[in-house]
Amino acid sequence: MDYLVFTFQIQAPFSDLLQYDLAEMGFDVFLETETGFETSMLEKDFNDIDFQAIIEPHKPDPAFKYAWRREKKQNWNQLWETFYDPIIISDRCLIRADFHQITQKYEYELVIMPKMSFGTGHHATTALMVEHLLEMDLKEKTVADCGCGTGILGLMALKLGAKSAVGCDIEEWAVENTAENAEKNGLEIEVFLATAKDLRGKYGIILANITLNVLLEEMPLYLKCLEKGGEILFSGFYEENLSVLREKAEIFGLKYLSHKIKDRWCAARFC
Repeated sequence: MDYLVFTFQIQAPFSDLLQYDLAEMGFDVFLETETGFETSMLEKDFNDIDFQAIIEPHKPDPAFKYAWRREKKQNWNQLWETFYDPIIISDRCLIRADFHQITQKYEYELVIMPKMSFGTGHHATTALMVEHLLEMDLKEKTVADCGCGTGILGLMALKLGAKSAVGCDIEEWAVENTAENAEKNGLEIEVFLATAKDLRGKYGIILANITLNVLLEEMPLYLKCLEKGGEILFSGFYEENLSVLREKAEIFGLKYLSHKIKDRWCAARFC
C-alpha cells in the first residue's frame, strides 16, 4: 500500500490554512518542519484536480514550494514521537503525548495523541483558547466544544472543574480521537458526529475554534444553546478579522469581554 508524501515550503501565516484544506481532502499526519510541513495520504485516494485547486491560491507566493515522493506505509506513531514535542501553556498546563517522559510537575496536565485531528496545543488558536480557559471560573459549568478535533478544549474544561462537557465534530476520526484522549486522561466527555445545529440543551460555556466563516454562520446556533449569563470563546481567525466577528456578535446581543493574539491568530471571549 503506497503513500504519497508531500513536503511544503510555506510561510507560517498560510501554513495552517493549507493544512486545514489538505486535511479536508484526506491528507493526515501533519509534521511541522523548519520551513513548512510534511503530510501524506494513500495514493489510491489522491485526486490531483482537487489538490491543484487547493494549492492554486498559494502559487503566486514566491516562497511557496512543494515536492512529493512515493513511500510504503510507515509507522505513524514513530513519526509522531520524532516530531511531536510537549507544550507548556501559561507555565501552568503541560500538554504531552503518552510517550513523553516529563519529570517536572505542572498544575494541569493533558495527554493528547492527535492522530489525524487538529488541536495539540501547538497551533496558536488552540493555545490561546487554553489560555482563556485557565483564566476562567469553570466550576460546575456545562461545556460544549464545537469542532472538538482532539477534544483538547473540552477535556481542559473538565480538568478545570467543569461539571460536564460535550464535543461535536463533522469528522468521524475526530470523534474517535476525542473519545480516546478522554480515556487516556481518565475523563468523561460525550462526543458525537454532528455540527452546532445538532446540539441539544443549554450550556454555560461554548467553545468554538473553527474558521471565521463557520463562526459567523453558526453564531445563532451557539446562542440558541447558551445559558443566560453564559460565555462563548471564539477562535480560528486572524486578528484583523476580530472587528468583523465582534460586530456580528454584538448584533446578536453578545458582549465583548477580551481577546488574545498569537502569531496573528486571535481568540475572543464574549458573554
